[in-house]
Amino acid sequence: MPTRKRTWFLVRVTLYLVVIGFLIHARGNTSWQNLKDILKFSPETPSSLVISGHNQAPELIDRLLAAYQRDYPALVVSVRDGGTSRALEDLINKQADAAFLYTPPSATEQRLFREVTGDTAIVAPVAVGALLVAAPRQDDAQGLTPEELRTALRGGRPGLARFYLSDPNDGLWEDLGRNLGMATPADSIPSVMVFLADQAAVLAAVQAAAEAQRTDVWGLVSSLTLAGDPGLSPPPGVRFLTARTAPDSAAAVPTYENVATGRYPFHHRLYLACRGNDGATGGRFLTHLTSARGMRQVERAGTIPARQVLREIQLSRKPLGE
Repeated sequence: MPTRKRTWFLVRVTLYLVVIGFLIHARGNTSWQNLKDILKFSPETPSSLVISGHNQAPELIDRLLAAYQRDYPALVVSVRDGGTSRALEDLINKQADAAFLYTPPSATEQRLFREVTGDTAIVAPVAVGALLVAAPRQDDAQGLTPEELRTALRGGRPGLARFYLSDPNDGLWEDLGRNLGMATPADSIPSVMVFLADQAAVLAAVQAAAEAQRTDVWGLVSSLTLAGDPGLSPPPGVRFLTARTAPDSAAAVPTYENVATGRYPFHHRLYLACRGNDGATGGRFLTHLTSARGMRQVERAGTIPARQVLREIQLSRKPLGE
């Protein structure tokens, strides 16, 4: 039988929760149904989780979802293909609980998100991938700098007839263009740039050029769409060009270590997005993936975690200052 002291403690806790709930509702425009979900004491877990944007990083996403299912064995997980635009659309239309994106929603997209759903997209980076410039193996180009890549995309590199990129809706071109200061309008795309259906088609086009003994074709893909370390095992007939941060720096292969330390300069992030107030399913997955444990799972999958920095450690027997 509870003592009077314990009973009074429970009454005070209940009053505090009611006040906190009222303040959240009043200041955050949170619905009463969401408050009810927040204040539930039941440790229920969702029965299903729908993830969109699987094409962005197939192997990584599969491994992360498998690890998540080990924590929730009864959870039914399904994935939807598509790039950044399709994944964001699925999230807006409530056809997915969470979505993987190459670029976070713009201010215009966030405004549209609020208009359609009355909600806000919560977005967090989860992984880092390399932007790879694929070329036929016969191509002897080395040490590409950001300025040289910008020149090539604008059609100013002698001998380069085609630069293949994936559908802009996957978000890769938008991210590269922003990093290189190339927000190219749709009506002024250089003739050297050719957009294909997806990144698999880009690699296939470069491989076909290699088979035809051509060296005038390049393509752009993300390491997140490939299996293994791209710096060590490029597809047959294809090589990924080395790159350097400046003309006087050393050329670097796009390995895990070189991308993580910045020696290889072309990289991009993979983001995870969910709705802010509409249920806890996507939010629970985002919270898990951005936690220290989630970041370790990203690292164990052979991918650079977005919130951990690889640091070079120097060991010395000499005391500091000598």
